[in-house]
Amino acid sequence: MAMPDTPLYRCPSPDRTVWTVADLEAIPDDGHRYEILHGELLVTSLSPTGPQRSAMRLTVLTVMWCRAHTGWTVLAPRSVHISETTWLEPDLALYAAQESADPSWREMPPPLLVVDVLSPSTRRRDRHRKRPTYLAHGVGELWLV
Repeated sequence: MAMPDTPLYRCPSPDRTVWTVADLEAIPDDGHRYEILHGELLVTSLSPTGPQRSAMRLTVLTVMWCRAHTGWTVLAPRSVHISETTWLEPDLALYAAQESADPSWREMPPPLLVVDVLSPSTRRRDRHRKRPTYLAHGVGELWLV
């Protein structure tokens, strides 16, 4: 689990062995990114400025592309619901536009493109653990930037 560098940080429930989407939804927003991968809680602190800047630039460019090409929508950052024990949050997800105006995250199909901007604290996990999970779930393409 990637833990922030702050000594005051406390995991929401360190004695839990398998995390679910319901557990994740009950965590209050405290500025950290919470994901679960096969029941394991993944906690990431706010990214350094460089990765955040890169993610924002990619998001802006992708939104501009989506506006020029109908039938596409970009969500950034948002969750990808894979199962009740795997819920991931890429920096950017590109979907074919849905006919339903506002589907829930559980109803969304796999994104056609997922982008994760690597940082020193998440690089290994994003490459070796999250990547195979996205691809096994049917994500069309994955960019690790």
